[in-house]
Amino acid sequence: MDGQRHLDAVDPEKGEAVSAQNAAPTLELGLSLTALWVGYYRMREVEQKTPLFYDPVAKAIMGEDDARWAFQRMQETLEDSWLMSKAAYARSEANFFPVRTRFIDDHIGRSLEAQILCAQSTSGGKPPRQLQVVDMACGFDGRAFRLDFPTNTLFFEVDREEVMALKKNRLSQIRPPDLTCARRVCISADIITDKWETALFDNGFDPALPTVWIMEGILTYLPLPVAKALLARVRAISAPGSSLVCDVVNAAIKYATPMKKRMRFLRDEGAEYNLFISDPIAFWTNAGFSQIRYHFPGDNDASYGRIPPHPFLQVMRIVIRFVIAVLYLGAGFLSGFFLPIWAGIIVLVGSIVLCEGWALLFQEWLARRLTLFFFPLAYFTEVFV
Repeated sequence: MDGQRHLDAVDPEKGEAVSAQNAAPTLELGLSLTALWVGYYRMREVEQKTPLFYDPVAKAIMGEDDARWAFQRMQETLEDSWLMSKAAYARSEANFFPVRTRFIDDHIGRSLEAQILCAQSTSGGKPPRQLQVVDMACGFDGRAFRLDFPTNTLFFEVDREEVMALKKNRLSQIRPPDLTCARRVCISADIITDKWETALFDNGFDPALPTVWIMEGILTYLPLPVAKALLARVRAISAPGSSLVCDVVNAAIKYATPMKKRMRFLRDEGAEYNLFISDPIAFWTNAGFSQIRYHFPGDNDASYGRIPPHPFLQVMRIVIRFVIAVLYLGAGFLSGFFLPIWAGIIVLVGSIVLCEGWALLFQEWLARRLTLFFFPLAYFTEVFV
């Protein structure tokens, strides 16, 4: 590939064109490109008036020129559609990635707090001997430096050798903040082909203790058999009380016009979208996990004031609610043919009182399932052991 980049892309935060002549990063393209691309948004977040998180090492780890190059390269792969322009799609991405990062941060905090409370309740108030977090395919993330961890936390980062080497080199050029966790353990390993479990065990990981697993921006790129095998390996060394947080996409995203050019580009560069989950309950249950929770960007717990409620989901709620109301009225109307009017009214009111709770649950379940099947979507998932 050409060593110099002469690009013209739209910065989603400023709404203006940006140009650069940056040398391509020395890392191979593919997944490393996507890591730099997401890192660009993480780096830019600190410049917001009300940032969702503050990453003091983002710019140093990513390298401002490399991150901007990756961002511009990915912006070139978007297309306009009748439903959404590529500029609008770029703005949605500028909100999605910081929200994803913050959502995962919050999951880590909640999970560690729950583990502490659980341990204290079963050991006379004593804290757990060790807490452990494993960031799989961590890329250029700086969570170990920016989150406040309980002091007995081991934070493991696992990624390919070239990623970890570049990260280490760039961190050595600055003075990063002091760690709040007990230890940050860096493991150079391919999560698919290498025996990363052995490296975890050799560095203090205890499979008898609960673990918080992070898979941010990685499962989407794995073929289904590979993803299942990876999750089985994770499940095999996860004690009860462990959790896994990740983001995935549904099958409808394959047909989203703004994404078609990008998906072709990613396929050519070895980072093809391979895993599409339109039935998260079935997928994660089959993988051996329980307490499955999935969240759409824009849900109350996955918005952070950046993403509005999903429009298709909102429409589906209204449509389904209307159908349920018609069924209620139909029940009362039909009963009028066979019963006195007063009895028909009682049937109508009684059915509403008795069935309203179930109707609301059904409405929400069906609306979310229809959204998963028909509307392009990336969403967040929490599962537990």
